[in-house]
Amino acid sequence: MDKLLIRRMLMCLSGVLVVSCTTVEPPSRPVGYMVPTVRTGTSLGSLAPREISSQALAICLRTNGCMEPLVNAGMLPHELEIVSRGLASKGYAEIDARNARGLIRWLAFSSHPNGMLEIRASFAEQPPAALCGGLSPEQEPDQVTRQSNAFGDVLELSTWRNDTMSLRRIAPAKAPKDPKPKKSKKGQKTPKPKKEPVFWEIIWWLKL
Repeated sequence: MDKLLIRRMLMCLSGVLVVSCTTVEPPSRPVGYMVPTVRTGTSLGSLAPREISSQALAICLRTNGCMEPLVNAGMLPHELEIVSRGLASKGYAEIDARNARGLIRWLAFSSHPNGMLEIRASFAEQPPAALCGGLSPEQEPDQVTRQSNAFGDVLELSTWRNDTMSLRRIAPAKAPKDPKPKKSKKGQKTPKPKKEPVFWEIIWWLKL
């Protein structure tokens, strides 16, 4: 076989290997999905498929104040069409904005058999008052519970609620104080406690 031909074949093969090994980066804008990726523990069997147009979903997001932050983060109009198809197929859909630079981390849409549409939004910081519907974390929470996540970490959930929505603060549960704390050796600096991430969620219940 001609040496030049062999050389070209090797170059083509190496190019294919480089392309196949290239990591595909997720889009840096909000993206719609029809399966759970942000709420991996969601049970689709308990949900009810429902026809909700992308126009109706847009109205819901404008009403609760989520539409503007999503658009500012780069969300394209067709993402709501994906959400609409997901709700019609499985009763669930989501918008993943974790790679986007914006206020909202993700949105999950769940259609329940009682006819209610649940929209759950996650935030890396305390959401602005305009989105909280009068609920204030400055007040005593209506409920404080603890639960474990998929990694076995114990979380403390503080919830404020009214008739149509809930505001939730999710933080690592504080460990009980040691009655006899260890004294640091002379000249040894006491390490500062690691700052754990705190997330926030707003849950809206809509009757469409």
